[in-house]
Amino acid sequence: MANGDILKTDYPQTAGVKALYKVCVHLGCLYKWVPTNDRFECPCHGSKYLPTGIRVDGPARRNLDVFVIQAVDANGKVLDETKAEQGSLQGGAINITGATKLLINTGKRIVGAPNSRAGGGL
Repeated sequence: MANGDILKTDYPQTAGVKALYKVCVHLGCLYKWVPTNDRFECPCHGSKYLPTGIRVDGPARRNLDVFVIQAVDANGKVLDETKAEQGSLQGGAINITGATKLLINTGKRIVGAPNSRAGGGL
């Protein structure tokens, strides 16, 4: 099994949208997307994160923080909102079906779940 297949098995992606905070949780550097590796990587100290914000390598000890998002329909009704996933503090993806706009509350963050196992993990 290739490394990418192992990551997909160990860290299944759920459908939906997340708003990741663009600051590495290790020491506050700005991480970037590295398309050849299909992940986010911090240029300062080497922390690596899956597209979902899950830490898979490096000195960071938790997953990326996420902003709270609301999916709102044309009448202003909130269809879904970011919540902490059951059993952890990790912010989950939201369903945007039927939404006409997304409201991102940059003043409200959900802290990434602790994740210090070698190779990541929850």
